[in-house]
Amino acid sequence: PGPHVIRVQAPPVPGAPNMTASLKLDVQPCTQYYIVAWRQTPMMAEFEPRVDYAAPMSGCKPAAKS
Repeated sequence: PGPHVIRVQAPPVPGAPNMTASLKLDVQPCTQYYIVAWRQTPMMAEFEPRVDYAAPMSGCKPAAKS
C-alpha cells in the first residue's frame, strides 16, 4: 500500500513503436485495480494509462497497523 509510480506498456499499434507511460497510483490494501490505455484514436501509438475502476478483493483483510 501507499503511493507508487507504475510504468505500463499498451498493446502496440501496427507500424508504430512500442510505447510506455507512467501512472501515479495511491495503492490501497485489498484493492484490485483495472488499468486501461486511453488513446484519442485507436490508431495513435501514444496513450494515457488510467484506472478504469478499483474493486475490493473478496476475503482479503488488511493487516492491522502497528
